[in-house]
Amino acid sequence: MSDRTDGEELAVWEELPSDAGGSRLLRRDLKLLIRLLEELLIAKAGEGLYRSVNTLRLLCQRLRAHPSPRGERELVRLLDSLSLEETVRVVRAFALFFQVLNLAEQNQRLRSWRDFELAHASHPFTLDDTVQLLAAKRVAPEVLQAHLEVMEVELVMTAHPTEVSRRTVLDKLRLLAALLFDLEGRRTDDERGKVREEIRRHLVSLWLTDELRSRPLGVEDEVSNALFYFDQVFFDLLPTVHQRLKRQLGRLHPGYPFRLPVLLRFGSWVGGDRDGNPAVTAELTKKTLLRQRELALQKYLDRVSMLKGELSVSSNLTGGVTESLAASLVADRVAWPQLAEVYMDQYANEPYREKLDYIQAKLRKSLRRTEEGEGVAFAGSEEFRRDLEVLRDSLREQGDEELAAGSLEKLLWQVDIFGFHLAALDLREHSGVLKEAVGEILAKAEVTTGYRQMGEGEKVALLTGELGSCRPLVSPDLAYSPRTAEVLDSFRLIPWAARTVDRPAIRSFIISMVHGASDVLAALLLAKEAGAVRLEDGKLQGNFRLVPIFETIADLERGPTILEELWLLPAYRRYLEVRGWEQEVMLGYSDSNKDGGYLVANWELFKVQKALVRVADAAGVRLRFFHGRGGALARGGGPTGQAILALPPGTVGGKIRITEQGEVMAHNYGTPGVAERTVESVLAAVLDSGLGLGEGRRDPSEAWWGTMEELAAASHRAYEELLDDPDFPAYFFEATPIREIGSLKIASRPAARGEGGEGKERFGQSRYNLKEIKELRAIPWVFAWTQSRHVLPAWYGVGRALSDFIRETNRLAFLREMYRHWPFFRLVINNLQMSMTKADMRVARSYADLVRDREAGERLHRKIADEFWLTERVVLQITEQRALLDDNPFLKQSLELRNPYIDPLNFLQVKLLATLRGMRAGSAAAATLPEEEEILAAILRTINGIAAGLRNTG
Repeated sequence: MSDRTDGEELAVWEELPSDAGGSRLLRRDLKLLIRLLEELLIAKAGEGLYRSVNTLRLLCQRLRAHPSPRGERELVRLLDSLSLEETVRVVRAFALFFQVLNLAEQNQRLRSWRDFELAHASHPFTLDDTVQLLAAKRVAPEVLQAHLEVMEVELVMTAHPTEVSRRTVLDKLRLLAALLFDLEGRRTDDERGKVREEIRRHLVSLWLTDELRSRPLGVEDEVSNALFYFDQVFFDLLPTVHQRLKRQLGRLHPGYPFRLPVLLRFGSWVGGDRDGNPAVTAELTKKTLLRQRELALQKYLDRVSMLKGELSVSSNLTGGVTESLAASLVADRVAWPQLAEVYMDQYANEPYREKLDYIQAKLRKSLRRTEEGEGVAFAGSEEFRRDLEVLRDSLREQGDEELAAGSLEKLLWQVDIFGFHLAALDLREHSGVLKEAVGEILAKAEVTTGYRQMGEGEKVALLTGELGSCRPLVSPDLAYSPRTAEVLDSFRLIPWAARTVDRPAIRSFIISMVHGASDVLAALLLAKEAGAVRLEDGKLQGNFRLVPIFETIADLERGPTILEELWLLPAYRRYLEVRGWEQEVMLGYSDSNKDGGYLVANWELFKVQKALVRVADAAGVRLRFFHGRGGALARGGGPTGQAILALPPGTVGGKIRITEQGEVMAHNYGTPGVAERTVESVLAAVLDSGLGLGEGRRDPSEAWWGTMEELAAASHRAYEELLDDPDFPAYFFEATPIREIGSLKIASRPAARGEGGEGKERFGQSRYNLKEIKELRAIPWVFAWTQSRHVLPAWYGVGRALSDFIRETNRLAFLREMYRHWPFFRLVINNLQMSMTKADMRVARSYADLVRDREAGERLHRKIADEFWLTERVVLQITEQRALLDDNPFLKQSLELRNPYIDPLNFLQVKLLATLRGMRAGSAAAATLPEEEEILAAILRTINGIAAGLRNTG
């Protein structure tokens, strides 16, 4: 966008260094997109808006390069000159710029991967690279087959509120991404011109689409968002990835009969996560399961229709069909006599098409069926699969392997992966809610009225006794509180879903905030009383997993002891025996970080995995870890493949579950091409970790371990010192947009667990308190610090710990060795670098000016900024770089390009926050509610824009 007044340009493509990988093509894409955006702004908003945007951008860019009081005064004058309407348009223009920049970078990612494939070169964290490592390590096919048979990787979508963009906006961006990628293959000027016109139209549509939601998201909206990915991406993607791996293994070991099971699935919490969300009821979960089943069956109907076109095999031109297919057709004709009259005539010589029509009829009836056992509909996905196998086996016996290996094989993979349930839906509830329900049930059954007041040992003894008893505690003649009735209904869904939807429809019940063994036993007792497990021959039979979550630092430390106690109890061991002696454990990355800070959270998570493996081995239990990673780096985010390889050796073993949250979904799975690479990176990392293909997969030395203990403790002390500052709560609530984030309408779940937190109106009150921060969920905590460019949860305290260690021990070389040779420590430091590059203490200073106690605001900002510069200095010493991310030029380039263009949105946000808070505090004359709402809407647009620029929320 060239400024016609002074000739300077908003031409970010010119700022890309020419030696950056693929930068020439990235510049070309950006040049096209930004020129189209320039034309759009002038046409739709006028020359005045264009000049305001460019002048503001240039001012912020100069200030970043050469800070000066004069430049700051000029910036303030420009901001003050903008009306509210102009401010909104400027914010939207910058936000749209980031959307097109994200598209261009995504296209470059795809281009880079494609170029590696065309050059037959391996790209890190791809299946090609992993297969080359297998060949280099001479892994025997038998060893590889054994590992494949135990591999189970599941990526679990959550409804956590970190995606600020509307589904409508994401859909438009997905179409733009496809057009930009399509432009690559166009050769003639006419072809390219048509695609450019399509891009122009979609940009106009995006500009005219309101990025703010008009109403809060409900749970059913969240379910629709999740189903979008299964419908548009996962259903075709996952079979393709499995088929590709099978072909690669066949080339690696020609002739070896690899049996490839389902290695990777997607699960879901959306519609099943009731922890702190009263909107998720048993009835709504039931609707979610039925919607998932309906989509799966509709997809199968579509695929069977496509197969009918492909399998037009005439019996006149082949040797006939197998006896199994012939017998199957006879059975279908008997079961469907009216259809048989039509099909036998229509498909007189086309037996495969006739069979496929019967399959379609069964699928349609299955789609209509609401209760098990009705008619001749498929009772489950296993029956559907058997019908397809009959077709495949007949084709193979005829010698038509090509047809058997085409769309039919892909459909078989889809049935194996998705069944009739589409995705296993986890149920989740807070341990406190389960405790209340057990207490009420025991009281009404006249067992005890003091369950909640019992000590842990007494609770365990009482619960184990009841678990071994055939006596029911729950009676249909007794009335229970709505909350307890709801808990029981949620457990009753488990057997209902297995009968009505598909056997694996609900595989896990997750218990959050587990503080003791009694919390797990309480869930098991409730499952028994609801009929989800049954007592047979002294054993509790149940087709689902109980999964405790250890979230806070204290619970992570207690986790091994809690499970060790649980595994020694005969009642629980009998349940485990039925479950094949496998225990799933979930690790919370969000609350542990909020509770203890970045370094101690990462270290405690590392330690607890090692400790849990030790106690599991001693108890004869196999562990499966479920990693509750968030999108932001402060909540366990970052490249998934690298995170898997940094896990403690011996803790993956091929079985792993990982959450995928919020904006991560759109970023990693918004388009099929990027989604394929994301899935590949996870599979490649799990294969690598399980088979020990890479270098450095060893346990840390005692010296490394001891050093991390020391560093984590020091970092924790620094973090707690900040939070214990009496002025810190006020700083957090006033120097971030935490209260305004609650108005974004991005989720159905409240932002705080208790009554406090950001939902309260705090203006005019004299004091804040730490309890309100502790009640706040980790997502809005991280979101608020990210918006204000402090990004504090992702780095604070680390610099003090590292600096003190180097000063006191003079062992900088030792830390450098840890960084070079220990994947865990390297990942911690590298993620720290990424977070710090998104932070900006100069911008954060403007937010500190919003704190009403100016002296406290200035003091705390100075304390935070000093720690930031200390952290940067010591990280550069350890990594031996001149600047952060020097060893990752493309990422550094991307982040540094964005920063000057995010600054205007931050400064506008600060201006708007000051105005709104002044109105609400009564300092503005005769402020009206509509005026406040208009300003709040403008603030929300800045939040959207900053999130798009940083590619992070919470």
